[in-house]
Amino acid sequence: MTNILKKSTDENMHSHKDVLDFLDEHLRYGYVKECKKRLLNQSLEVSNGYIRNVKSGVQTDWKVLEVLAEIASENKAAKDRVAELISNN
Repeated sequence: MTNILKKSTDENMHSHKDVLDFLDEHLRYGYVKECKKRLLNQSLEVSNGYIRNVKSGVQTDWKVLEVLAEIASENKAAKDRVAELISNN
């Protein structure tokens, strides 16, 4: 009988569904253009449809997903700053 080793999961690891929900919540209109610009800085050229497919979970491309997550994180931080400024008044 073979021993089956289970991979240990990190506590900070997120499922694909959590990541896609985060992107849906925090990516604003025009994210494709910003993503293409950042990917061109990394010498990667992808189509608008490909970026949308990665965002929706149809395609898996870690480089594109990383850029989308960066954009979503920046948008979330901006939303939080605005909410904080509004709540201080």
